[in-house]
Amino acid sequence: MLLWFGWLGFNGLTCLTPSLKSVYAIMNTNLCAAFGGFTWCLLDFLRTNRWSTVGLCSGIISGLVAATPTSGVIPLWASVVLGIVSGFICNCATYIKVWLKVDDALDVLAEHGIAGVIGLFFNAIFAADYVLGYDGYTEHPGGWINHHWSQMYKQLAYIGATAGYSMMVTALICFVLDKVPYCKLRVDEEAEEAGMDEDQIGEFAYDYVEVRRNFFDVNGFEESGNSEKAMPHSSSSSSFTSSTANNQNV
Repeated sequence: MLLWFGWLGFNGLTCLTPSLKSVYAIMNTNLCAAFGGFTWCLLDFLRTNRWSTVGLCSGIISGLVAATPTSGVIPLWASVVLGIVSGFICNCATYIKVWLKVDDALDVLAEHGIAGVIGLFFNAIFAADYVLGYDGYTEHPGGWINHHWSQMYKQLAYIGATAGYSMMVTALICFVLDKVPYCKLRVDEEAEEAGMDEDQIGEFAYDYVEVRRNFFDVNGFEESGNSEKAMPHSSSSSSFTSSTANNQNV
């Protein structure tokens, strides 16, 4: 909720002036986040037959990210469509890391990368000249709904430029960090099994995590009857092993 609330200021203030456009940006952000969270959560329910708080939060984040480039550009009804589309596509995109065998525990690619691309793509189609002009001085022909067909080429160029820049700079930063002593990007397998809190600082940030590790094995939640396959975006948070639990005399 704190992130959602902060995002309203983040998107609303990008208009640089208190105006109807700022209000519109906040409304679009709320709509996109709400429908993104609902869509993601519903997809998880259809797969596992249980409602997921993690899925709800993941969908909200994907909706907030998708709304960032579009909040002061597209009509309100288009933000509803954007929330549904981003929630659906980003949920499915969480399987990319399984397919590519990439360690992306926080689903940054799906929730931030893919969602951002979707938002930029929506601008080409749903950008409305009257929404852009709500600040009182911006004049823009809009997107496809205003028959401004060339906007698609510009949006594709934006997507390519931002993706290329992000990948190159991130790769450079990671390369440098990996060379700094005691700043390796990956820990060894034993540390991953124990958990980063246990390995790096010798304690857990949340008591709940320690209780789960000490008193539940990997099948601990199957007794409730919800033994369906976990979602890729939720499995990484429960990587404790049965060997840890077997050492506890409960």
